[in-house]
Amino acid sequence: MPIIENLYVTHFKCFKQLDVKGLGQVNLIGGKNNVGKTAFLEAVELFLLPKNANELIKSAYEVLRRRQYHKSRILEIDLIYDSESKISLSSGAKSCFIEQTQGILASNSSTLEETDEILPIDKLIFTVNKDSREIATDKLKNPVNSGAKSRVYVTSAKTDEQDIAIFYATLINSGREELLNTALSIFDAKIFRIKSNS
Repeated sequence: MPIIENLYVTHFKCFKQLDVKGLGQVNLIGGKNNVGKTAFLEAVELFLLPKNANELIKSAYEVLRRRQYHKSRILEIDLIYDSESKISLSSGAKSCFIEQTQGILASNSSTLEETDEILPIDKLIFTVNKDSREIATDKLKNPVNSGAKSRVYVTSAKTDEQDIAIFYATLINSGREELLNTALSIFDAKIFRIKSNS
């Protein structure tokens, strides 16, 4: 998976505008409840995973399904900030857009039966760079078969500082401090050691 250093987000969930700079291979995201930590991770997911518009549709469905799994089978499209109509996620040469609008689906977006009336409908336009695809909003709310793979995030956890101190002291006393430092350097090469010897 590619690493991004910056991400510019507009009109996504709780973010009217968000410009995040200086991202690395490992990033710590913290904050109080309901400030947008999960929304930010979902924005990163929607930006990084799809290579084309169809994959963006699947990723958007997965984000909605994951958060609304306990509700009815009809999903609420709640990705777009307030009363705006277009989400933008961009970094470097890649851009992703999700636009909510009304109109008639493009001829390549849906096959109409001869008996169907052509009426304006609520639709979503998904774009990754120049690849674009329209779908009826109802199709994302209640898909027959999404085919999306499930993704799992690591949940937030807090370890008591005293427990960390005891764990670290146990490592040092057992002569295994280097084992921890090796594990940390495998996790992120920028971490040299937890504590330097004085």
